[in-house]
Amino acid sequence: MSRSPPQGLRPTEPWEPLRRETVTVAGGITRLVPLLPVPSATGPTDLANGTAGLDTVALTFDQPVDLAALVRLLTIDITPQAGVAETGTQTLTAQDFDLRPVERTARSALQTVMVVLRHPVPDGRVATLHLRLSDEPGLDDPNFSLVLRSATPFKLTDTTCGDSFNRADVDGVLRCTPDSRFAAQPRRVVLQFSDRPEDLDIVRARDILRITPPLDDLDVAIVAVNGLRVTGKFAADQVYRISVAPGALHDQRGRALSAAVNTGVSFSAGTPALGWNVPQGIVERLGPQMVPLRGHGYDHADVRIYPIDPPSRDFWPFPRTRPITSDDDAPPLPGNEPAAYADQGPISGDAMAQRILALGSPAVSEMMALPIHRGGVDTKFGVDLAPSLARIAGPQAPGTYLVGLRTTDGSTRQWTRLQVTDLSLTAVEEPDRVRFAVTSLSAAEPVAGAQIRLDGMRDGRFVTLARGTTASDGTWTMLAPLARGLDGKPADIQRIVAIKATDALVLEPRRGPQQYASGNWTRRAVPWLDWTVRDVAARQEKALTLCHVFTERPIYRPEEPMLIAGMIRRGFQGGLS
Repeated sequence: MSRSPPQGLRPTEPWEPLRRETVTVAGGITRLVPLLPVPSATGPTDLANGTAGLDTVALTFDQPVDLAALVRLLTIDITPQAGVAETGTQTLTAQDFDLRPVERTARSALQTVMVVLRHPVPDGRVATLHLRLSDEPGLDDPNFSLVLRSATPFKLTDTTCGDSFNRADVDGVLRCTPDSRFAAQPRRVVLQFSDRPEDLDIVRARDILRITPPLDDLDVAIVAVNGLRVTGKFAADQVYRISVAPGALHDQRGRALSAAVNTGVSFSAGTPALGWNVPQGIVERLGPQMVPLRGHGYDHADVRIYPIDPPSRDFWPFPRTRPITSDDDAPPLPGNEPAAYADQGPISGDAMAQRILALGSPAVSEMMALPIHRGGVDTKFGVDLAPSLARIAGPQAPGTYLVGLRTTDGSTRQWTRLQVTDLSLTAVEEPDRVRFAVTSLSAAEPVAGAQIRLDGMRDGRFVTLARGTTASDGTWTMLAPLARGLDGKPADIQRIVAIKATDALVLEPRRGPQQYASGNWTRRAVPWLDWTVRDVAARQEKALTLCHVFTERPIYRPEEPMLIAGMIRRGFQGGLS
């Protein structure tokens, strides 16, 4: 048994939407109303933060539509977004918008109609577009809806702590606690807004932000995701009120702040910390003798100072990871002291710590007041050691010292190496020699009779590679290259020493001065003066061939013969030939 497929009535041309059609079948008359097609595409896309300046909606249909019918069937409801205090609904009809069709490029192309509002949707609103698909009475159910949100009003959305802090809300105050898993960071607050705030300089920031109590070292910066970062010396356990008046701050689009900002924040002290800011350093014999530290939470520290022999390899070169000793460890018994260091490589931090323990009683041991207080912010500061050093060698005397630092509640002590000197060493590098100059830090005058020597490894032994004495102008010239070892290998310069009477300056080439090239200061890829132990032929100046081409006169008439002349010269060692 078979069944014939049902027969359908399909017009040769699609019926025009909303135009009534009458169909007579078997003597019966039926009136059909083609529905308006549902838009196949719309725009703009509904964004998470809304659409700024929402004033146009695009509706794309698969076939042409009658604009007169479309305007009758289209309404737009404007309602407040959730969280916006304003209430009430506004309905936009034909007198509030215009329809502008987009020209089609082909008969088969889609039809796009732009719904252009005569006034943009205010911020903080939801625009719901309702399109009825039929104007026939009783056919109100078929409809199409499109929901779009305008931009969120420019307002504060959140307040967060800076990096490496945990946050908690306590009685309406943001409490920031340092996270021990991360390195300490400056205390800061990030005000999160619904849109990117305007760029602020420090003058305008002070006009806009009201911080109570006043915040020292205030700094502001725009950060990612619409944040305004406020940095300063926030005191521990102090509640700061940060307020911004409505309209005082604007976003990048020029919109004023819609609601007042009034937030409280405080920082817990966290774990106190204290340490040397650098592993070693030099201070002026006739100038300030401040040493840099960094930390917070302590107002006193236990300081010990030992004078040491400047060239002693027991305490040179000083490791970048500072030696640490424990005050609970007893010094070695007589006869068990470690021997003077004489190995080829540099001394390790652990070996140096053993030799520090063997130094015995320190020349100075005192509880020193610090220029910070308990509960303060993490900061860099200096401590004046001049009075302590004067008790060891006399006022303004040269010397080299190990300075140990211990917190009041700790048992370990970290050390730094300090050189007190009036000597300064300058090196002028030439193709086959180095001109050293020793001058006074305080007077900038040349120092005559100063001993200069370069120490390092040759043939597996630590020896003096070169030495000399400065002349009356404070200079001494060292020829290069330095002698190789018996094994044919180049020497390794590890130390440069300048000595005048009891004043000594010891420098490490591996931590040599920076070099300037291509507009930047950079660290050297190889140790300072390393070229002086190698072949210097490549450093010799090469003769230059210089060519200058010129014409007889600057301007010629058309088709007039030109006279072109030139000179070729040889440039070498500052002369031309």
